[in-house]
Amino acid sequence: MRASGFFIAGPAGSGVPSAIPFIVRTTETVIGGVTIPIGVYIADAFIQNASITNAKIGGDIWSSNWAPGVAGWYLQRGGDFFGNSVRLRGNIAGGAYSGYAWPPNNGTGYYLGPEGLLLGNPSTGRYIQIASDGTLYAPGLSIENGRASFSGNVNTGMGAGFRIEMGPDDPVYAMWAGSGAKTDTNAIFYLKRSGAGYFGGALSAGILRTSVTNPTLDANSQVTDGPFGTNGGPITVVCSYWYSEEAGRDGGTYSASGPENSATIQLYRTIRDTAEELVQTFSVTGSTYIQNNGVFDELSFYQRVIEGSITYTDTVGGSQDRTFRAVLVTRSLRTITFNPMPGGIGQSMSNMRQSLSLISTE
Repeated sequence: MRASGFFIAGPAGSGVPSAIPFIVRTTETVIGGVTIPIGVYIADAFIQNASITNAKIGGDIWSSNWAPGVAGWYLQRGGDFFGNSVRLRGNIAGGAYSGYAWPPNNGTGYYLGPEGLLLGNPSTGRYIQIASDGTLYAPGLSIENGRASFSGNVNTGMGAGFRIEMGPDDPVYAMWAGSGAKTDTNAIFYLKRSGAGYFGGALSAGILRTSVTNPTLDANSQVTDGPFGTNGGPITVVCSYWYSEEAGRDGGTYSASGPENSATIQLYRTIRDTAEELVQTFSVTGSTYIQNNGVFDELSFYQRVIEGSITYTDTVGGSQDRTFRAVLVTRSLRTITFNPMPGGIGQSMSNMRQSLSLISTE
């Protein structure tokens, strides 16, 4: 068929509303002063499966379930896209960016890809870089291997109200806190680069706590806590002692004799420059554990343990410095005997640990 055009429409008198959904024009046609080019014109098309090599769309397109802010997607002819989630296999770049590298000639924009995120440009002084390995770089800030470094200025307030300022730009104050002009007079606290400092408030302490431990194996071990300051309230001192000895050997069995394991500790106190005085003596006990396998090439082993603690309360009061000293006076252990089986003594192992500690709390 050769024709300048044809169309499909409902037959006259069919009762179907007047419509021409399909028109083919083989020559240009002028209608109402407007030139209609050659082509196929379809008012509404319903296509179940389409394969299109190239397409030009003059308006917006959207999914059949598009509801703004609720469901579906919408692509405007101006380039804006609205949707829910986006999953990409590659990267997103904008502005002067074409890859994971700062653009030349002060170019700016953005890049987001598997390597990380780039915004701005270091050459302009305004940028941020977040790499996929967790490192971060921004003006005056870097985070590398979990360590943060900041070289900028900090100002916690605005204007002349109360604020805290610190940073490298001030040649006089390393840190300053106060209101009004940044001067010595207006400060409640300052620290100068020269080393001078000032604090105009008051100091008060809540709970004061000190702790010290001696882990050596000395049979006359001792530990000293202090001298330390006090607010004049009751001071609670906890003295703890712990001893453990473990050993094993194959080719025989163990047996124990004698009194159970025990230790004696003495606690001394010194108030400033006065003579040291004994304030508490206490004993701690323990147990002995033996496991014999009775098989020549399997280990038998034993463990001797001593552990315990006491609490002493110093109610003398006053603000004079205190020093407490704990001394291990005696340590007595059950006698352990190894009874070899016929054939001699095999391999052995042993481990000894001891701890004497003081914790002072006010």
